Amino acid sequence: PAALDSLGKIDILVNNAGIALNGPFHEFDDARLADIVNTNLIAPFRVARAPPPLSPWPGIPPAPTTGRRGC
Repeated sequence: PAALDSLGKIDILVNNAGIALNGPFHEFDDARLADIVNTNLIAPFRVARAPPPLSPWPGIPPAPTTGRRGC
């Protein structure tokens, strides 16, 4: 909201978040797994579904591009 107060609107949203915690998978405890899921999945989802006026295109669902590759 501070940005909205000074700029008036959001024109584009780059929803870029991600962490990688390296190490053997079997050594990941629940807290470590929660950090990965919260940062890589939950946080971008919450940002993408932000209600107007935070959404740059109210009423238009975001188009996901993560994982798209040309074949």
